[in-house]
Amino acid sequence: RGGQVIQYVLGCERIASNPKWRISMSHWVPPPDKREVAHSHVVQVANGRYHALMLTDEGIVYSWGTKSSGALGRAGKEKEPSPVTFDKDRDLVIVQIACGWNHSLALSQTGVLYAWGRNKAGQLGIEGFHHDHRDSDKAVSKPTIVKGFHGKERLVKSCSCGPESSACITSRGDVFVWGALSYFLSGSMQDPGNLAENCTVPVQVRGISDACRGEHGARYAPNSVALYKDQLVCTIAQAELKDELADKLKSLKSRDSLLRNLKKQMKPDGGDESTDDLGGELGKMERSLKEQKSHKDDNILQINKKRADFKAELQHIARELTICDQQNTALADKADSLERDCEDFQAAGPPDKNTPNRALVTELNDVNHFKASNKRTKMQFFERRDRLERDYQKLTKELIAAEEERDNIDARAKLIRALARGEYGSSSTHAADDEVRIAVNKQRELAATEPQTLARAGRFAGFREVLAISDRALQDASSALKEVSAASPQGDSTLEAVLEASLKLRKEANAKIQEKLVIAEQGSQGQGGGQRDIKGMVDFFAEISQKPSRKQDDNFDTPVGTT
Repeated sequence: RGGQVIQYVLGCERIASNPKWRISMSHWVPPPDKREVAHSHVVQVANGRYHALMLTDEGIVYSWGTKSSGALGRAGKEKEPSPVTFDKDRDLVIVQIACGWNHSLALSQTGVLYAWGRNKAGQLGIEGFHHDHRDSDKAVSKPTIVKGFHGKERLVKSCSCGPESSACITSRGDVFVWGALSYFLSGSMQDPGNLAENCTVPVQVRGISDACRGEHGARYAPNSVALYKDQLVCTIAQAELKDELADKLKSLKSRDSLLRNLKKQMKPDGGDESTDDLGGELGKMERSLKEQKSHKDDNILQINKKRADFKAELQHIARELTICDQQNTALADKADSLERDCEDFQAAGPPDKNTPNRALVTELNDVNHFKASNKRTKMQFFERRDRLERDYQKLTKELIAAEEERDNIDARAKLIRALARGEYGSSSTHAADDEVRIAVNKQRELAATEPQTLARAGRFAGFREVLAISDRALQDASSALKEVSAASPQGDSTLEAVLEASLKLRKEANAKIQEKLVIAEQGSQGQGGGQRDIKGMVDFFAEISQKPSRKQDDNFDTPVGTT
Protein backbone atom coordinates (compact mmCIF):
# COMPACT_ATOMS: atom_id res chain seq x y z
CA ARG A 1 0.00 0.00 0.00
CA GLY A 2 1.62 3.24 -1.14
CA GLY A 3 4.80 1.37 -2.05
CA GLN A 4 5.02 -0.30 1.39
CA VAL A 5 4.70 -4.05 1.67
CA ILE A 6 2.11 -5.14 4.21
CA GLN A 7 1.43 -8.83 4.87
CA TYR A 8 -0.90 -10.44 7.37
CA VAL A 9 -0.52 -14.00 8.65
CA LEU A 10 -3.38 -15.80 10.36
CA GLY A 11 -2.46 -18.26 13.07
CA CYS A 12 -3.67 -20.05 16.18
CA GLU A 13 -2.14 -19.78 19.60
CA ARG A 14 -3.00 -21.57 22.79
CA ILE A 15 -3.58 -19.44 25.86
CA ALA A 16 -2.06 -20.74 29.08
CA SER A 17 -5.02 -19.66 31.21
CA ASN A 18 -7.56 -21.02 28.75
CA PRO A 19 -7.37 -24.50 27.16
CA LYS A 20 -9.17 -23.21 24.06
CA TRP A 21 -7.43 -22.03 20.90
CA ARG A 22 -7.56 -18.44 19.73
CA ILE A 23 -7.26 -17.23 16.14
CA SER A 24 -5.04 -14.19 15.76
CA MET A 25 -3.73 -12.06 12.91
CA SER A 26 -0.18 -10.74 13.03
CA HIS A 27 1.22 -7.90 10.97
CA TRP A 28 4.54 -8.55 9.24
CA VAL A 29 6.79 -6.30 7.17
CA PRO A 30 9.92 -8.12 6.00
CA PRO A 31 13.11 -6.24 6.94
CA PRO A 32 15.42 -5.29 4.07
CA ASP A 33 18.59 -7.35 3.97
CA LYS A 34 22.06 -6.17 2.99
CA ARG A 35 21.11 -6.25 -0.68
CA GLU A 36 18.20 -3.93 0.10
CA VAL A 37 15.68 -6.27 -1.47
CA ALA A 38 12.09 -5.34 -0.65
CA HIS A 39 9.82 -8.39 -0.66
CA SER A 40 6.57 -8.01 -2.56
CA HIS A 41 4.41 -11.00 -1.64
CA VAL A 42 4.19 -14.03 0.61
CA VAL A 43 3.52 -17.00 -1.68
CA GLN A 44 3.32 -19.90 0.79
CA VAL A 45 2.91 -20.50 4.52
CA ALA A 46 3.38 -23.85 6.31
CA ASN A 47 3.08 -24.63 10.00
CA GLY A 48 4.07 -27.45 12.33
CA ARG A 49 3.18 -28.07 15.94
CA TYR A 50 5.36 -25.37 17.47
CA HIS A 51 6.88 -23.59 14.48
CA ALA A 52 5.95 -22.09 11.12
CA LEU A 53 7.59 -21.25 7.81
CA MET A 54 6.87 -18.53 5.28
CA LEU A 55 8.12 -18.27 1.66
CA THR A 56 8.37 -14.98 -0.24
CA ASP A 57 8.28 -14.51 -3.98
CA GLU A 58 12.05 -13.90 -3.97
CA GLY A 59 12.59 -17.46 -2.73
CA ILE A 60 13.55 -16.50 0.84
CA VAL A 61 12.32 -18.65 3.74
CA TYR A 62 11.38 -17.13 7.11
CA SER A 63 10.78 -19.19 10.26
CA TRP A 64 9.44 -18.46 13.74
CA GLY A 65 8.13 -20.39 16.72
CA THR A 66 9.99 -22.65 19.18
CA LYS A 67 13.50 -23.56 18.17
CA SER A 68 13.70 -26.68 20.31
CA SER A 69 14.70 -29.74 18.26
CA GLY A 70 16.07 -27.39 15.58
CA ALA A 71 12.67 -26.81 13.90
CA LEU A 72 13.51 -23.19 12.96
CA GLY A 73 16.70 -24.14 11.08
CA ARG A 74 18.52 -21.08 12.39
CA ALA A 75 19.68 -19.28 15.52
CA GLY A 76 18.37 -16.00 16.86
CA LYS A 77 14.95 -14.76 17.93
CA GLU A 78 12.11 -17.25 18.10
CA LYS A 79 8.91 -15.15 18.01
CA GLU A 80 9.80 -12.94 15.05
CA PRO A 81 10.07 -14.18 11.44
CA SER A 82 13.74 -14.36 10.46
CA PRO A 83 15.37 -15.70 7.29
CA VAL A 84 16.79 -19.20 7.09
CA THR A 85 20.27 -19.51 5.51
CA PHE A 86 21.04 -22.44 3.20
CA ASP A 87 24.73 -23.40 2.87
CA LYS A 88 25.73 -19.70 3.00
CA ASP A 89 24.44 -19.44 -0.56
CA ARG A 90 22.64 -16.11 -0.81
CA ASP A 91 21.64 -16.72 -4.44
CA LEU A 92 19.71 -19.89 -3.59
CA VAL A 93 16.00 -19.60 -4.50
CA ILE A 94 13.49 -21.75 -2.61
CA VAL A 95 10.26 -22.60 -4.49
CA GLN A 96 8.37 -24.80 -2.00
CA ILE A 97 8.25 -25.41 1.76
CA ALA A 98 6.58 -28.04 3.95
CA CYS A 99 6.29 -28.66 7.69
CA GLY A 100 5.77 -31.76 9.81
CA TRP A 101 5.17 -31.71 13.52
CA ASN A 102 8.77 -30.84 14.36
CA HIS A 103 10.65 -30.91 11.07
CA SER A 104 10.69 -28.99 7.79
CA LEU A 105 11.49 -29.44 4.10
CA ALA A 106 12.51 -26.82 1.52
CA LEU A 107 12.86 -27.34 -2.24
CA SER A 108 15.22 -25.15 -4.26
CA GLN A 109 14.83 -23.95 -7.82
CA THR A 110 17.58 -26.35 -8.95
CA GLY A 111 15.77 -29.43 -7.57
CA VAL A 112 17.81 -29.76 -4.35
CA LEU A 113 15.82 -30.85 -1.26
CA TYR A 114 16.75 -29.60 2.25
CA ALA A 115 15.54 -30.88 5.62
CA TRP A 116 16.00 -29.86 9.25
CA GLY A 117 14.39 -30.35 12.67
CA ARG A 118 13.66 -33.44 14.78
CA ASN A 119 14.69 -36.76 13.26
CA LYS A 120 12.96 -39.15 15.67
CA ALA A 121 11.62 -41.48 12.94
CA GLY A 122 14.21 -40.70 10.27
CA GLN A 123 11.90 -38.14 8.62
CA LEU A 124 14.87 -35.94 7.59
CA GLY A 125 16.27 -38.59 5.24
CA ILE A 126 19.93 -37.93 6.09
CA GLU A 127 22.73 -40.38 6.78
CA GLY A 128 23.97 -41.21 10.28
CA PHE A 129 20.58 -41.90 11.83
CA HIS A 130 20.32 -44.65 14.45
CA HIS A 131 17.38 -45.66 16.62
CA ASP A 132 19.52 -45.95 19.73
CA HIS A 133 20.58 -42.29 19.66
CA ARG A 134 19.02 -39.80 22.03
CA ASP A 135 16.43 -37.39 20.65
CA SER A 136 18.78 -34.46 21.13
CA ASP A 137 21.41 -36.21 19.01
CA LYS A 138 18.87 -36.90 16.29
CA ALA A 139 17.87 -33.23 15.90
CA VAL A 140 19.37 -31.15 13.06
CA SER A 141 19.35 -27.37 13.63
CA LYS A 142 20.30 -26.19 10.13
CA PRO A 143 19.18 -27.08 6.59
CA THR A 144 20.81 -30.28 5.36
CA ILE A 145 20.54 -31.88 1.93
CA VAL A 146 18.39 -35.03 1.88
CA LYS A 147 20.32 -38.10 0.79
CA GLY A 148 20.19 -38.68 -2.96
CA PHE A 149 18.64 -35.29 -3.83
CA HIS A 150 21.64 -33.09 -4.53
CA GLY A 151 20.16 -31.75 -7.77
CA LYS A 152 22.29 -33.92 -10.04
CA GLU A 153 20.97 -37.41 -10.80
CA ARG A 154 17.52 -36.78 -9.35
CA LEU A 155 15.68 -33.47 -9.53
CA VAL A 156 12.84 -32.98 -7.06
CA LYS A 157 9.75 -31.06 -8.33
CA SER A 158 7.48 -31.26 -5.26
CA CYS A 159 7.65 -32.31 -1.62
CA SER A 160 5.38 -32.84 1.38
CA CYS A 161 5.50 -33.64 5.10
CA GLY A 162 3.45 -35.80 7.41
CA PRO A 163 3.63 -35.59 11.20
CA GLU A 164 6.84 -37.68 11.29
CA SER A 165 7.21 -38.56 7.60
CA SER A 166 8.43 -36.97 4.40
CA ALA A 167 7.85 -37.56 0.69
CA CYS A 168 8.82 -36.07 -2.66
CA ILE A 169 8.30 -36.56 -6.38
CA THR A 170 11.09 -36.27 -8.92
CA SER A 171 10.95 -34.72 -12.36
CA ARG A 172 10.58 -38.25 -13.81
CA GLY A 173 7.45 -38.88 -11.71
CA ASP A 174 9.04 -41.22 -9.18
CA VAL A 175 7.62 -41.09 -5.63
CA PHE A 176 10.00 -41.34 -2.63
CA VAL A 177 9.04 -41.58 1.05
CA TRP A 178 11.01 -41.79 4.29
CA GLY A 179 10.29 -41.63 7.98
CA ALA A 180 7.34 -43.13 9.86
CA LEU A 181 5.30 -43.76 6.71
CA SER A 182 8.04 -46.02 5.34
CA TYR A 183 7.55 -48.36 8.28
CA PHE A 184 3.84 -48.62 7.53
CA LEU A 185 4.51 -49.26 3.84
CA SER A 186 7.15 -51.86 4.72
CA GLY A 187 4.54 -53.80 6.67
CA SER A 188 6.01 -53.82 10.18
CA MET A 189 6.16 -51.35 13.04
CA GLN A 190 7.19 -53.81 15.73
CA ASP A 191 10.95 -54.05 15.07
CA PRO A 192 12.03 -51.15 12.82
CA GLY A 193 15.73 -51.92 13.34
CA ASN A 194 15.49 -55.29 11.62
CA LEU A 195 13.74 -54.23 8.44
CA ALA A 196 15.18 -55.39 5.16
CA GLU A 197 15.19 -51.83 3.81
CA ASN A 198 16.41 -48.65 5.48
CA CYS A 199 13.31 -46.50 6.04
CA THR A 200 15.26 -43.50 7.33
CA VAL A 201 16.47 -42.51 3.86
CA PRO A 202 14.35 -41.90 0.74
CA VAL A 203 12.87 -45.10 -0.68
CA GLN A 204 11.03 -45.23 -3.99
CA VAL A 205 7.40 -46.39 -3.96
CA ARG A 206 7.35 -48.20 -7.27
CA GLY A 207 3.75 -49.24 -7.26
CA ILE A 208 2.44 -45.68 -7.65
CA SER A 209 4.29 -44.88 -10.87
CA ASP A 210 3.47 -48.29 -12.35
CA ALA A 211 -0.24 -47.95 -11.46
CA CYS A 212 -0.38 -44.47 -12.94
CA ARG A 213 1.20 -45.52 -16.21
CA GLY A 214 -0.94 -48.64 -16.42
CA GLU A 215 -4.15 -46.71 -15.78
CA HIS A 216 -3.56 -43.52 -17.80
CA GLY A 217 -0.66 -44.36 -20.11
CA ALA A 218 2.95 -43.30 -20.31
CA ARG A 219 2.02 -39.64 -20.88
CA TYR A 220 0.89 -39.23 -17.25
CA ALA A 221 2.94 -39.38 -14.06
CA PRO A 222 2.59 -38.39 -10.36
CA ASN A 223 2.77 -34.62 -9.93
CA SER A 224 2.27 -33.80 -6.23
CA VAL A 225 2.00 -35.78 -3.01
CA ALA A 226 0.35 -35.39 0.40
CA LEU A 227 0.68 -37.68 3.42
CA TYR A 228 -0.54 -38.07 6.98
CA LYS A 229 0.60 -40.82 9.35
CA ASP A 230 -0.09 -44.04 7.39
CA GLN A 231 -1.84 -42.48 4.38
CA LEU A 232 -0.40 -41.14 1.12
CA VAL A 233 -2.19 -39.45 -1.81
CA CYS A 234 -0.79 -38.41 -5.20
CA THR A 235 -2.12 -36.28 -8.01
CA ILE A 236 -1.17 -36.98 -11.62
CA ALA A 237 -0.39 -34.71 -14.57
CA GLN A 238 1.26 -34.81 -17.97
CA ALA A 239 4.74 -36.23 -17.75
CA GLU A 240 6.11 -33.82 -20.35
CA LEU A 241 6.28 -30.15 -19.41
CA LYS A 242 4.87 -29.03 -22.76
CA ASP A 243 1.87 -31.33 -22.40
CA GLU A 244 1.32 -30.17 -18.83
CA LEU A 245 1.39 -26.52 -19.88
CA ALA A 246 -1.00 -27.27 -22.75
CA ASP A 247 -3.44 -28.92 -20.33
CA LYS A 248 -3.09 -25.98 -17.95
CA LEU A 249 -3.78 -23.51 -20.75
CA LYS A 250 -6.79 -25.52 -21.89
CA SER A 251 -8.14 -25.59 -18.34
CA LEU A 252 -7.69 -21.85 -17.95
CA LYS A 253 -9.45 -21.16 -21.24
CA SER A 254 -12.33 -23.40 -20.21
CA ARG A 255 -12.63 -21.61 -16.86
CA ASP A 256 -12.47 -18.24 -18.57
CA SER A 257 -15.28 -19.23 -20.93
CA LEU A 258 -17.42 -20.49 -18.04
CA LEU A 259 -16.85 -17.29 -16.07
CA ARG A 260 -17.75 -15.14 -19.07
CA ASN A 261 -20.99 -17.06 -19.60
CA LEU A 262 -21.81 -16.82 -15.91
CA LYS A 263 -21.15 -13.10 -15.99
CA LYS A 264 -23.49 -12.66 -18.97
CA GLN A 265 -26.21 -14.64 -17.19
CA MET A 266 -25.86 -12.57 -14.03
CA LYS A 267 -25.99 -9.27 -15.96
CA PRO A 268 -29.40 -7.67 -15.26
CA ASP A 269 -31.83 -7.20 -18.19
CA GLY A 270 -29.07 -7.92 -20.69
CA GLY A 271 -28.02 -4.29 -20.46
CA ASP A 272 -24.94 -2.61 -21.76
CA GLU A 273 -21.59 -3.90 -20.69
CA SER A 274 -20.41 -2.06 -17.64
CA THR A 275 -16.88 -1.32 -16.66
CA ASP A 276 -15.72 -3.60 -13.85
CA ASP A 277 -13.69 -2.38 -10.91
CA LEU A 278 -13.59 1.27 -11.88
CA GLY A 279 -11.07 3.07 -9.75
CA GLY A 280 -10.77 6.62 -8.57
CA GLU A 281 -13.50 9.20 -8.93
CA LEU A 282 -15.24 7.38 -11.80
CA GLY A 283 -15.64 4.29 -9.63
CA LYS A 284 -17.09 6.32 -6.77
CA MET A 285 -19.48 8.10 -9.11
CA GLU A 286 -20.61 4.83 -10.68
CA ARG A 287 -21.24 3.21 -7.28
CA SER A 288 -23.12 6.30 -6.11
CA LEU A 289 -25.26 6.26 -9.27
CA LYS A 290 -26.02 2.57 -8.77
CA GLU A 291 -27.20 3.27 -5.23
CA GLN A 292 -29.30 6.20 -6.43
CA LYS A 293 -30.86 4.06 -9.15
CA SER A 294 -31.63 1.31 -6.66
CA HIS A 295 -33.36 3.79 -4.34
CA LYS A 296 -35.20 5.33 -7.28
CA ASP A 297 -36.38 1.90 -8.46
CA ASP A 298 -37.69 1.16 -4.98
CA ASN A 299 -39.45 4.51 -4.95
CA ILE A 300 -41.03 3.85 -8.36
CA LEU A 301 -42.14 0.42 -7.18
CA GLN A 302 -43.83 1.92 -4.11
CA ILE A 303 -45.51 4.62 -6.20
CA ASN A 304 -46.83 2.05 -8.66
CA LYS A 305 -48.15 -0.03 -5.77
CA LYS A 306 -49.97 2.99 -4.31
CA ARG A 307 -51.34 3.89 -7.74
CA ALA A 308 -52.63 0.34 -8.15
CA ASP A 309 -54.34 0.56 -4.75
CA PHE A 310 -55.88 3.92 -5.62
CA LYS A 311 -57.00 2.62 -9.01
CA ALA A 312 -58.67 -0.38 -7.41
CA GLU A 313 -60.38 1.91 -4.89
CA LEU A 314 -61.57 4.21 -7.68
CA GLN A 315 -63.00 1.23 -9.55
CA HIS A 316 -64.79 0.14 -6.38
CA ILE A 317 -66.22 3.67 -5.96
CA ALA A 318 -67.34 3.66 -9.60
CA ARG A 319 -69.24 0.41 -8.99
CA GLU A 320 -70.81 1.85 -5.84
CA LEU A 321 -71.87 4.99 -7.71
CA THR A 322 -73.45 2.82 -10.39
CA ILE A 323 -75.36 0.95 -7.71
CA CYS A 324 -76.44 4.28 -6.18
CA ASP A 325 -77.71 5.45 -9.57
CA GLN A 326 -79.61 2.21 -10.05
CA GLN A 327 -81.09 2.46 -6.58
CA ASN A 328 -81.99 6.10 -7.13
CA THR A 329 -83.76 5.22 -10.38
CA ALA A 330 -85.65 2.37 -8.73
CA LEU A 331 -86.63 4.54 -5.74
CA ALA A 332 -87.72 7.36 -8.05
CA ASP A 333 -89.92 4.94 -10.00
CA LYS A 334 -91.28 3.56 -6.75
CA ALA A 335 -92.03 7.05 -5.45
CA ASP A 336 -93.84 7.97 -8.66
CA SER A 337 -95.89 4.79 -8.46
CA LEU A 338 -96.83 5.45 -4.84
CA GLU A 339 -97.79 9.03 -5.58
CA ARG A 340 -100.10 7.85 -8.37
CA ASP A 341 -101.61 5.25 -6.04
CA CYS A 342 -102.25 7.95 -3.44
CA GLU A 343 -103.92 10.15 -6.03
CA ASP A 344 -106.03 7.24 -7.25
CA PHE A 345 -107.01 6.32 -3.70
CA GLN A 346 -108.09 9.86 -2.98
CA ALA A 347 -110.06 10.03 -6.23
CA ALA A 348 -111.83 6.73 -5.55
CA GLY A 349 -112.75 7.51 -1.91
CA PRO A 350 -115.83 9.31 -0.52
CA PRO A 351 -115.97 13.02 -1.25
CA ASP A 352 -116.14 13.92 2.42
CA LYS A 353 -112.98 11.93 3.19
CA ASN A 354 -110.03 13.37 1.34
CA THR A 355 -107.36 11.64 3.47
CA PRO A 356 -104.95 9.38 1.52
CA ASN A 357 -104.25 5.84 2.55
CA ARG A 358 -101.92 5.88 5.57
CA ALA A 359 -100.05 2.82 4.45
CA LEU A 360 -99.28 4.36 1.08
CA VAL A 361 -98.16 7.57 2.72
CA THR A 362 -95.87 5.70 5.11
CA GLU A 363 -94.34 3.71 2.28
CA LEU A 364 -93.89 6.87 0.23
CA ASN A 365 -92.13 8.57 3.14
CA ASP A 366 -89.84 5.58 3.51
CA VAL A 367 -88.99 5.70 -0.18
CA ASN A 368 -88.22 9.42 0.01
CA HIS A 369 -86.06 8.76 3.09
CA PHE A 370 -84.15 6.07 1.18
CA LYS A 371 -83.76 8.46 -1.74
CA ALA A 372 -82.27 11.14 0.54
CA SER A 373 -79.99 8.59 2.20
CA ASN A 374 -78.91 7.28 -1.16
CA LYS A 375 -78.17 10.82 -2.29
CA ARG A 376 -76.01 11.48 0.77
CA THR A 377 -74.15 8.23 0.22
CA LYS A 378 -73.65 9.16 -3.40
CA MET A 379 -72.25 12.57 -2.42
CA GLN A 380 -69.87 10.90 0.02
CA PHE A 381 -68.66 8.60 -2.75
CA PHE A 382 -68.20 11.64 -5.00
CA GLU A 383 -66.09 13.42 -2.37
CA ARG A 384 -64.06 10.29 -1.79
CA ARG A 385 -63.58 9.80 -5.52
CA ASP A 386 -62.42 13.42 -5.97
CA ARG A 387 -59.92 13.04 -3.13
CA LEU A 388 -58.57 9.78 -4.55
CA GLU A 389 -58.33 11.24 -8.04
CA ARG A 390 -56.30 14.17 -6.72
CA ASP A 391 -54.01 11.77 -4.88
CA TYR A 392 -53.81 9.58 -7.98
CA GLN A 393 -52.84 12.54 -10.14
CA LYS A 394 -50.25 13.57 -7.57
CA LEU A 395 -48.78 10.06 -7.59
CA THR A 396 -48.77 10.08 -11.38
CA LYS A 397 -46.73 13.30 -11.38
CA GLU A 398 -44.36 11.81 -8.81
CA LEU A 399 -44.03 8.70 -10.97
CA ILE A 400 -43.21 10.73 -14.07
CA ALA A 401 -40.61 12.78 -12.12
CA ALA A 402 -39.08 9.62 -10.62
CA GLU A 403 -38.86 7.92 -14.02
CA GLU A 404 -37.22 11.02 -15.48
CA GLU A 405 -34.70 11.06 -12.63
CA ARG A 406 -34.01 7.38 -13.18
CA ASP A 407 -33.46 8.00 -16.89
CA ASN A 408 -31.07 10.83 -16.02
CA ILE A 409 -29.19 8.50 -13.67
CA ASP A 410 -28.95 5.89 -16.44
CA ALA A 411 -27.68 8.53 -18.84
CA ARG A 412 -25.01 9.65 -16.35
CA ALA A 413 -24.00 6.03 -15.73
CA LYS A 414 -23.64 5.44 -19.48
CA LEU A 415 -21.56 8.60 -19.73
CA ILE A 416 -19.25 7.37 -16.97
CA ARG A 417 -18.85 4.00 -18.69
CA ALA A 418 -18.12 5.76 -21.98
CA LEU A 419 -15.55 7.97 -20.26
CA ALA A 420 -13.93 4.92 -18.67
CA ARG A 421 -13.71 3.17 -22.05
CA GLY A 422 -12.43 6.33 -23.72
CA GLU A 423 -15.33 6.32 -26.20
CA TYR A 424 -16.99 9.60 -25.26
CA GLY A 425 -16.81 12.08 -28.09
CA SER A 426 -15.07 9.65 -30.45
CA SER A 427 -18.20 8.78 -32.42
CA SER A 428 -19.88 10.94 -34.99
CA THR A 429 -23.22 10.24 -33.31
CA HIS A 430 -22.51 12.71 -30.53
CA ALA A 431 -24.60 15.48 -32.04
CA ALA A 432 -24.73 17.39 -28.78
CA ASP A 433 -20.93 17.74 -28.84
CA ASP A 434 -21.08 19.18 -32.36
CA GLU A 435 -23.77 21.63 -31.33
CA VAL A 436 -21.82 22.82 -28.31
CA ARG A 437 -18.61 23.10 -30.32
CA ILE A 438 -20.24 25.23 -33.05
CA ALA A 439 -22.02 27.46 -30.51
CA VAL A 440 -18.85 27.98 -28.45
CA ASN A 441 -16.80 28.84 -31.53
CA LYS A 442 -19.33 31.41 -32.69
CA GLN A 443 -19.55 32.87 -29.20
CA ARG A 444 -15.76 33.27 -29.17
CA GLU A 445 -15.91 34.98 -32.55
CA LEU A 446 -18.49 37.41 -31.21
CA ALA A 447 -16.35 38.17 -28.16
CA ALA A 448 -13.28 38.72 -30.33
CA THR A 449 -15.11 41.12 -32.68
CA GLU A 450 -16.61 43.33 -30.02
CA PRO A 451 -15.93 46.99 -30.96
CA GLN A 452 -13.96 47.81 -27.82
CA THR A 453 -11.88 44.64 -28.19
CA LEU A 454 -11.18 45.38 -31.86
CA ALA A 455 -10.23 48.99 -31.12
CA ARG A 456 -7.59 47.85 -28.62
CA ALA A 457 -6.30 44.89 -30.64
CA GLY A 458 -5.62 46.27 -34.14
CA ARG A 459 -4.72 49.32 -36.21
CA PHE A 460 -7.71 50.85 -37.94
CA ALA A 461 -8.23 54.06 -39.93
CA GLY A 462 -11.18 55.03 -37.74
CA PHE A 463 -13.96 53.83 -35.50
CA ARG A 464 -16.29 53.37 -38.48
CA GLU A 465 -13.99 50.63 -39.76
CA VAL A 466 -14.18 48.92 -36.38
CA LEU A 467 -17.97 49.02 -36.49
CA ALA A 468 -18.03 47.70 -40.03
CA ILE A 469 -15.87 44.68 -39.08
CA SER A 470 -18.05 44.03 -36.01
CA ASP A 471 -21.23 44.17 -38.12
CA ARG A 472 -19.81 41.67 -40.62
CA ALA A 473 -18.96 39.31 -37.73
CA LEU A 474 -22.55 39.61 -36.52
CA GLN A 475 -23.83 38.64 -39.95
CA ASP A 476 -21.54 35.58 -40.02
CA ALA A 477 -22.69 34.51 -36.55
CA SER A 478 -26.33 34.96 -37.59
CA SER A 479 -25.81 32.59 -40.50
CA ALA A 480 -24.29 30.06 -38.06
CA LEU A 481 -27.60 29.72 -36.21
CA LYS A 482 -28.77 27.28 -38.88
CA GLU A 483 -25.65 25.15 -38.32
CA VAL A 484 -26.32 25.02 -34.58
CA SER A 485 -29.96 24.10 -35.20
CA ALA A 486 -28.98 21.34 -37.64
CA ALA A 487 -26.44 19.88 -35.19
CA SER A 488 -28.78 19.90 -32.19
CA PRO A 489 -30.07 16.41 -31.28
CA GLN A 490 -33.82 15.77 -31.47
CA GLY A 491 -34.58 19.40 -32.34
CA ASP A 492 -33.25 20.82 -29.06
CA SER A 493 -32.81 24.57 -29.67
CA THR A 494 -31.51 25.68 -26.27
CA LEU A 495 -28.06 26.66 -27.47
CA GLU A 496 -29.55 28.24 -30.57
CA ALA A 497 -31.79 30.44 -28.40
CA VAL A 498 -28.86 31.45 -26.19
CA LEU A 499 -26.70 32.34 -29.18
CA GLU A 500 -29.58 34.23 -30.79
CA ALA A 501 -30.13 36.27 -27.60
CA SER A 502 -26.41 37.09 -27.51
CA LEU A 503 -26.55 38.20 -31.15
CA LYS A 504 -29.53 40.42 -30.39
CA LEU A 505 -27.69 42.13 -27.52
CA ARG A 506 -24.62 42.67 -29.70
CA LYS A 507 -26.72 44.18 -32.48
CA GLU A 508 -28.39 46.54 -30.03
CA ALA A 509 -24.99 47.53 -28.62
CA ASN A 510 -23.59 48.19 -32.10
CA ALA A 511 -26.67 50.24 -33.00
CA LYS A 512 -26.24 52.32 -29.83
CA ILE A 513 -22.57 52.89 -30.63
CA GLN A 514 -23.49 53.91 -34.20
CA GLU A 515 -26.09 56.34 -32.87
CA LYS A 516 -23.58 57.95 -30.50
CA LEU A 517 -21.07 58.20 -33.30
CA VAL A 518 -23.59 60.05 -35.49
CA ILE A 519 -24.43 62.40 -32.61
CA ALA A 520 -20.76 63.02 -32.00
CA GLU A 521 -20.24 63.91 -35.64
CA GLN A 522 -23.48 65.61 -36.67
CA GLY A 523 -25.11 66.57 -33.38
CA SER A 524 -28.79 66.32 -32.52
CA GLN A 525 -31.72 68.62 -31.99
CA GLY A 526 -33.78 68.54 -28.83
CA GLN A 527 -37.33 67.28 -29.18
CA GLY A 528 -38.78 69.50 -26.47
CA GLY A 529 -39.45 68.66 -22.87
CA GLY A 530 -36.30 70.37 -21.62
CA GLN A 531 -33.96 68.56 -24.00
CA ARG A 532 -31.23 70.76 -25.35
CA ASP A 533 -29.53 70.72 -28.71
CA ILE A 534 -26.25 68.86 -29.00
CA LYS A 535 -23.66 70.19 -31.40
CA GLY A 536 -21.55 67.74 -33.26
CA MET A 537 -17.91 67.89 -34.24
CA VAL A 538 -18.83 69.20 -37.72
CA ASP A 539 -20.72 72.17 -36.27
CA PHE A 540 -17.97 72.83 -33.78
CA PHE A 541 -15.24 73.02 -36.37
CA ALA A 542 -17.44 75.10 -38.71
CA GLU A 543 -18.11 77.59 -35.93
CA ILE A 544 -14.47 77.82 -35.00
CA SER A 545 -13.45 78.44 -38.61
CA GLN A 546 -16.09 81.18 -39.14
CA LYS A 547 -15.76 83.16 -35.84
CA PRO A 548 -12.22 83.56 -34.60
CA SER A 549 -12.00 84.61 -30.98
CA ARG A 550 -11.38 88.17 -29.82
CA LYS A 551 -8.24 87.10 -28.03
CA GLN A 552 -6.72 85.99 -31.30
CA ASP A 553 -7.55 89.39 -32.94
CA ASP A 554 -5.79 91.27 -30.11
CA ASN A 555 -2.66 89.18 -30.11
CA PHE A 556 -2.01 89.21 -33.87
CA ASP A 557 -1.33 92.43 -35.81
CA THR A 558 -2.63 92.21 -39.33
CA PRO A 559 -0.75 94.42 -41.92
CA VAL A 560 -2.75 96.96 -43.88
CA GLY A 561 -3.90 95.77 -47.22
CA THR A 562 -3.71 92.08 -46.35
CA THR A 563 -6.66 89.77 -46.22
